[in-house]
Amino acid sequence: MTRDLNARLEGFVNDVLDRLRAEQDIPSAFALGGWLATLLWKNHSRIYRLDELETVLLEKLFPLPSEFTEPREAVSAEIHLATAVYRSGGHTPLLCHLIQQSDLPVNVVLTRMTDVKLAAQVLNLPADRVCSVGPESNPVSRVHALTRQLLRGARVIVSIHPNDVLGAVALRLAKRIRPSLPLGFMNHADHVFSTGIGICDHVFEISAYGWELREARGTTERSSFVGIPIHPRAARPFAASPPSRQPTFLTGGSPHKFRPLPGLSLRPVLAELMRRHPTARLTVLGPKPIDWCWWSLRTGFGRRVRVRRRIPREQYQQLLQDCSVYIDSHPIPGGTALPEALMNGCNIAGLRGVVWGYSCADDLLDTDSDAFLASCAQLLEGASQALARQQEMRARCAEWHAPASVRRRLDASWSGLRSTLPISTDTPSAQNRPLERLWLEANSVIHPGRKECQLNRADKQWLARRHLARFGWRQWSILKILFCARVRS
Repeated sequence: MTRDLNARLEGFVNDVLDRLRAEQDIPSAFALGGWLATLLWKNHSRIYRLDELETVLLEKLFPLPSEFTEPREAVSAEIHLATAVYRSGGHTPLLCHLIQQSDLPVNVVLTRMTDVKLAAQVLNLPADRVCSVGPESNPVSRVHALTRQLLRGARVIVSIHPNDVLGAVALRLAKRIRPSLPLGFMNHADHVFSTGIGICDHVFEISAYGWELREARGTTERSSFVGIPIHPRAARPFAASPPSRQPTFLTGGSPHKFRPLPGLSLRPVLAELMRRHPTARLTVLGPKPIDWCWWSLRTGFGRRVRVRRRIPREQYQQLLQDCSVYIDSHPIPGGTALPEALMNGCNIAGLRGVVWGYSCADDLLDTDSDAFLASCAQLLEGASQALARQQEMRARCAEWHAPASVRRRLDASWSGLRSTLPISTDTPSAQNRPLERLWLEANSVIHPGRKECQLNRADKQWLARRHLARFGWRQWSILKILFCARVRS
């Protein structure tokens, strides 16, 4: 237990890779590979890519079927490879804007999502421009189907989940068959491990945090900073809450973005905000209403606090129009949500979290709770200096995040023109990356849940034994593996 946690995790990863090499059953190998990718995604270690995982799985696909050849017809479409799309959140709008600004016809290929009609509706595309390989049950068939679709493109923009090994292996197979196929990786999960990033010719960065990790990912020569495309809606005129108006606060994000980290939690700060403004109301979007973490706020302030799950984007836009101050999620920031709220006319506030550098709007975040509470009070009172600063950043964001501008930066990188980081935001040093430091201080490995990765019983039992050998009993997550190993596969 005295060995460095990163070193022990690397040893565990090598153990799994050795088992993958020896595995003869291809579906079992892909399942275990997906489990390993999910493990690395969940743990903020120093492993940000693992090409060997993808190449080990790729070699199991040969020889290819005799009819598997590169299409002879001319290819002119831009292929967008995605794991799934969603009605809410910031990743799907990013994909939508890139599609709308493309100068080529666009086809979208989904690796997991099977509802093509819903995906087409969300992306505002004809249904015949979207296809899915999700219904294919065998991973070999799915990889082959994905590869055939990728080879029909003039270029590919990759927006897959960090643990999408099927998509990553398909990219490698397509690149082996057609080495000239341009692949561009949209690094939307910028602060975690990702599959697929190693085989892509170009890496499109969206944040200062992801930009600093180029060396750790080995993508320094392939990276270009493009930013997040955001289309501002009609912004309502806003100065301050009139004395007769009830202040309303709004915050939102995936549940994990609000999960407290040592010394970092938004809930006690929100409680103090509500105490200082006794007539204010607060809406929290994302967490489950029954989430016990939010009970103290709900019981302490009653109907003044509402916790709601995901809502349709139209309802979200209406809440933005009605709120007095939009508050960024914390300790993980919203990324797209903060500049989007600012560009839509809201005044914004928040606390600096463990990742940053998504937009100029980050300059409006405070470093401690007292400063944050003071900023909220100034915005509600209509302090001229505070409102002027909001307007200045609003104009800068509108210029930088314009979808056409983002697309121009992305298209320029295809020809080798690299954009450097334009946001004047401090980036974390390699010795002081908060997520890595907090993970090391916790001294615990987080394992995928039983529902996330379906493994056979033999692999579960083997993982339990290897976990014991590498981490010992003091790692509580061993109990999860031991429990899963006893579940009938």
